[in-house]
Amino acid sequence: MFTPEQIIELDKYHQQGYQFVVAFSGGVDSTVLLYLVQHHCQALNIPVTAIYVNHGLSANADNWQQHCQQTAERIGVQFKSVKVNIQQTSRQSIEQLAREARYQALIQHSADKSVIFAGQHQDDQTETFLLRLKRGSGPNGLACMRPLRNLTENRLLYRPLLHVSREQIEAFAQTNKLNWIEDESNKNDLFERNFLRNQIIPQFKQKWPQFSAMVNRSAELCNEYQLLADELAQIDAKNAIDSNNRLLVKACLSISQHRQNNLIRHWLQSQQVLLPSTKQMQQIEQVLLAKEDAQPVVQLACSQIRRFNKKLYLLKQAELDWIAQTPNNILVELKPQMQLLAADAKSLTIKQVKQGRRIRLATAQEQVSIRYNIKSSTKCLPDYRQQSRTIKKILQELSIEPWFRHKVAYLYYNDSCVAALGYWIDKHFLLEDSSDSQQPGWTWGYD
Repeated sequence: MFTPEQIIELDKYHQQGYQFVVAFSGGVDSTVLLYLVQHHCQALNIPVTAIYVNHGLSANADNWQQHCQQTAERIGVQFKSVKVNIQQTSRQSIEQLAREARYQALIQHSADKSVIFAGQHQDDQTETFLLRLKRGSGPNGLACMRPLRNLTENRLLYRPLLHVSREQIEAFAQTNKLNWIEDESNKNDLFERNFLRNQIIPQFKQKWPQFSAMVNRSAELCNEYQLLADELAQIDAKNAIDSNNRLLVKACLSISQHRQNNLIRHWLQSQQVLLPSTKQMQQIEQVLLAKEDAQPVVQLACSQIRRFNKKLYLLKQAELDWIAQTPNNILVELKPQMQLLAADAKSLTIKQVKQGRRIRLATAQEQVSIRYNIKSSTKCLPDYRQQSRTIKKILQELSIEPWFRHKVAYLYYNDSCVAALGYWIDKHFLLEDSSDSQQPGWTWGYD
């Protein structure tokens, strides 16, 4: 069932120090896969671990777990079981949630350098292709499941059976007298994949026996096209994406619309964001074309795209949650190694030093506080300027993103603004090195 090329590939990963893990559900596909991997590895004394993810979605889940453990022990494979808790939301199907929970569990419970084997086969690929065709996917989506992809930096997901049909897998299992379980939910045609598997694809195969093989060929061609598109996007990205992963509007608009769309998808995918819909792509195009002083927003599934300073920013959910929090003004006593968060949520450490540009210490009569979102008309004299300016103008000239400005932490002595922590010190409170002064003062550093 494994091709000679795949066996060479497995040996290569073993020599590179990878651990072998099989995602084992107990169904016929993963049972055959576990048997094959163990058969190959046993002769080479390579240990194999089977991981069963218990979703708890079936009353039989615990019985299946026991079956999987017994099967693994019988053929000499290490066994782990992981229970996951799935909370369904209105936006996601139970199938999608179960899949995400499964991969997360496999990542968490496998060694840092692992090849994780999954049992998807040719007919699974056909189902995936038709589902994505129904959703209007482009070449990237229609490329479907790749044989090999990165789950994390050092964990590979490997699907060695994509060239094998369901009939071949079942025949192999019967010939080798393997025992497997049948998930009763596979007969429920309310699930889209089951509907295709049970009602639609059999009719296609009856009419065209090579249907699944031809669908897989189309998926492979889409993958080849996508690899070419990725190479083009990487060329465009050199001029259009900065070191902070922001998309440069001018450079993006300088290329054709097709390349522009390709670049945007590459930009989002490189940051593990689900590809946008056609409507969202149109909204992103409008953001690129917006006036320079506009601040448009495109809402994606769990992130936002915003524009500022001729760049597009991708804000993920953690950043959006941080932005949504309104900080409170607080009275403080500054201490060395005190931790604060800057406007962009980077960690600042307060330090007391006797050299360099630093804030003078507060006197006994000065009350120390940290304030946020101060009046934009407040005038200050940052240490890098010769004349005072309003906070509004200072924030603009420092190019601090508008959505972070209310999070800037201002140090106050009584009612005087002393510093914007992480950004500047007001000259009236600035200490600098001189031959006759080693007066201690406050500064900050990024962790």
